[in-house]
Amino acid sequence: MLGAWLDAAATPRRWRDRCRRLSEAERAHVLAGFDNPPTPEALAQQGAEAMLRAPLYAACVAAMVTVNPAERLGLDRLGVALKLDAAARDMIEKRLA
Repeated sequence: MLGAWLDAAATPRRWRDRCRRLSEAERAHVLAGFDNPPTPEALAQQGAEAMLRAPLYAACVAAMVTVNPAERLGLDRLGVALKLDAAARDMIEKRLA
């Protein structure tokens, strides 16, 4: 199952297609979130179920084109908050590279 999530996350075209289908209200809601992003810990609470942890981390990794030091820190905080060990995080990142 994790492989399917990673494959979907690694396909930017699918994400772009989904974004194009957003209504104006949905798009405005998403863009408003950019002005006040959640902390990695708050984001991790949304993936409290074990089955959501790896896909949530993968989605965050897939959203980044390059990982700068601040983003690396955020990903590390998110991974810890999601209780994903370093090996799992590394595997997800390598799969999406």
